[in-house]
Amino acid sequence: MKQFKFILSGGGTVGHINPALAIAKELRFRYPNCKILFVGAKGRMEMKIIPSEGFKIIGLWISGYVRKKIIQNILLPFKLIVSFFQSLFICVYFKPDLIIGTGGYASFPILFTSSILRLPTILQEQNSNPGLSNRFLSKRANLIFVAYDNMERFFPPSKILNYGNPIRHDILNKKIDRNKSLKYFNLNPENKTIGVLGGSLGAKEINDLVLKLLPYFKKQKIQVIWQFGKRYIDKIDFPKFSLLKTFPFMENMNYLYNACDLIISRAGAFTISELCYVAKPCVLFPSSNVTDNHQLRNAIYMERKGAAKVINSNTSINDIKKIINQILNSKIIQSKMIIALKKNSKSNVATKIVNKIDKEILNG
Repeated sequence: MKQFKFILSGGGTVGHINPALAIAKELRFRYPNCKILFVGAKGRMEMKIIPSEGFKIIGLWISGYVRKKIIQNILLPFKLIVSFFQSLFICVYFKPDLIIGTGGYASFPILFTSSILRLPTILQEQNSNPGLSNRFLSKRANLIFVAYDNMERFFPPSKILNYGNPIRHDILNKKIDRNKSLKYFNLNPENKTIGVLGGSLGAKEINDLVLKLLPYFKKQKIQVIWQFGKRYIDKIDFPKFSLLKTFPFMENMNYLYNACDLIISRAGAFTISELCYVAKPCVLFPSSNVTDNHQLRNAIYMERKGAAKVINSNTSINDIKKIINQILNSKIIQSKMIIALKKNSKSNVATKIVNKIDKEILNG
């Protein structure tokens, strides 16, 4: 069997990293003697996460455009030029059979360079509203894997395949019951439990919301598993009571999902795909500080499907309490949300993506 070589690129947030890892692990399973190289951005979280999963990664000198801090963008043109030359060297030296991009600014230089060299490229777009880089790169990509309907508005229709978002392997492969998960967090199975997810970096709006809700949680004896984000480790004064468990970053998400009756979360596409897979009732608090407001679009899509409730910074604390009470105290509402979540869940996505790659590109 030929030794295939693959480059995967995507980073900046877990939402771009985990789909790339899921595809890489499926490629490694399918082609045991293949070579896999990741390309990320220097100083970003992928530079630590990817090696911890057993893959090699090279970091480019690249950063994203910062809309609110123009002064930080002065070096961006130089970084782009350097990153293009770095990408050219990587492509010529590594000689990949395929380059796979899962989003984030780190993926643009390597995918653009590979398309100029006429190397096969594919995109995996997680969101319902893609960023400008993927829209631009789509013109040269061989295949584009998406997770939402009606993506013909952004991409060439003949290239689109709606397979959903790849889910990380620990969510797919480990079945852990509720009692075992609650024991893992040292929580009481008799109490309702809420999980709070602010994304891999954390979210100030969600953290502030939880601090306001803590007296209510305490009064109602609601247990809280709060993933507050690494950037807020020294910025939050956590009250101490036994019903609250705090983590800067959650390594074992499977335990969290199984322990909780309800999730309060950002509306990143990868998180939504996991919530659909585990069919966990959720309240989505989309970030407004993202490209093209794609989290709001993701959240509205889920709410229209009956799979989630959506709140924002203008939603009052009393209204949020009512939403939480309605979900936690109504088996009917929970059941309807679970059914809607399951309808939007797609399984074996990484396998289906690799099947298509094998058929259309590697052996096409």
